[in-house]
Parts: sequence; structure tokens; C-alpha cells
Amino acid sequence: MKTKIKLLLIEDNPGDVRLVQESLSASKSTPIEWVFADHLEDAIKKFQQTPFDIVLLDLSLPDSQGLHTFLKFQDLVPKVPIVILTSTNDELMALEAVQKGAQDYLVKGQTPSDLLIRAIRYAIERHQLQQKLAEAQHQLVDAERLRVLIETAGAAAHEINQPLTAVFGHVELMLSSTHQNPFRQDLQFVYDAAKRIQEIVKSMGDIQHYQTKHYIGNVNIVDFQASSATTSKIDHTSGASQ
Repeated sequence: MKTKIKLLLIEDNPGDVRLVQESLSASKSTPIEWVFADHLEDAIKKFQQTPFDIVLLDLSLPDSQGLHTFLKFQDLVPKVPIVILTSTNDELMALEAVQKGAQDYLVKGQTPSDLLIRAIRYAIERHQLQQKLAEAQHQLVDAERLRVLIETAGAAAHEINQPLTAVFGHVELMLSSTHQNPFRQDLQFVYDAAKRIQEIVKSMGDIQHYQTKHYIGNVNIVDFQASSATTSKIDHTSGASQ
């Protein structure tokens, strides 16, 4: 947890703003620096100007009402935890809000200072954990896609090699049968093209022994040069042992 929490309070009732202020000032373990906005549009502008760690949101504002208030603001700041603090004691709305991403749903007049402070701290910690889990899941999905792609390339290389070997055999046979073959130039062209295909197929097969290297943004990409060197080393070792 950070040494100081920056909080945006979105509330249009001055009396409720004072009550929240008193609750926030009661936090001794973690200082809370807060700013308030009394309209949703004003809150959006403030958020664009200053980054916040958490948002405390009332659902009844002059320019927005109900769960739509939360959904609209969440679309704009999906990476920031939002705690709803409202006078609407509606269990179904509370459940829907949490299901759609709200970190908590608190009711005014039923939330003592210590509970509000605890809810703010837990919301930040829980949101950070959710972000890390989402990132880890994304990396796992990318790794699985890469594995499937590499296995598919290796399988395709194996399937192409079989008819390609037959092409080589027939073309070499025709090229060696006679030097007076009127199609010799065309056959040589086919042979050269087949050699090029063979090189491409070998590269596809080499990907099965891939290595990765770190890139910008915590991303790993396939290092084809290192992968090719590893494959060559494997091939060389295999040849030496035979």
C-alpha cells in the first residue's frame, strides 16, 4: 500500500461531503489526500488532470443517476478501483454493481469511519491483485497461442517435406537422364524453387526449438536467430554422435 492515498470523491451533497471528510481525516495508518467533484462531468475533468488511486462515487448526481453513473465512469477509468457510497439501499443494485466491477457498495448513514477507511484500503489492494491476475492470465493465453502456432508450424513442415522429397527425386532423375532434355532449363527452375521451399520448411521446423527474448512492455518475443543457432547445434551434435 502506498504511504498516501489520493482519492476522488464524487458527491453533490455538501452535508455528505463533510461527513466523508471527517471519516477520511480519522485515518491514522494511511493518510488520505482527497478532492471532490459535485458533477460527473466535473469528476471526469479532474481525473483527466490528476491521477487518483481510488474513486468514492455517489450514484445520484445532478447530471447522472443510478447504476449508469458507475458504468459511465468505469468505462473512462477501468484501471482505477471504484467504491460506491450512496443513499440507495438496494441489494439487487449493489449485487449488480459488484458483478460489473465495483469494489464495494456502501450505504450512507450505515458506514462508520473505520469501515469506510477499511473499505478504501481493501478496494485498492483487491484491485491491484485483480490487475496482476488479469495480466498473468493474459500472458498464459499468449504463451498457449504461441505454443499452438509453433506446433502447427512443425507439423506443417513435416507434412510438406514428404511430397517435397518426391519432387526432388523425380526432378533429379529427369535432370540426370540426359543432357539433351529440351525441358532441362524448366526442370532446373523447378529444382531451384524446390530448394527454396526446402529452406523455408526447415525454418518452420526450427521454430519448434524456439527461444524468447525480453522486449518493451514486459513482452517476450521469439528470438529466431537464437532459435536457429540452437537448432544448428542440436543437428551438429546429432550428426557427430552417429
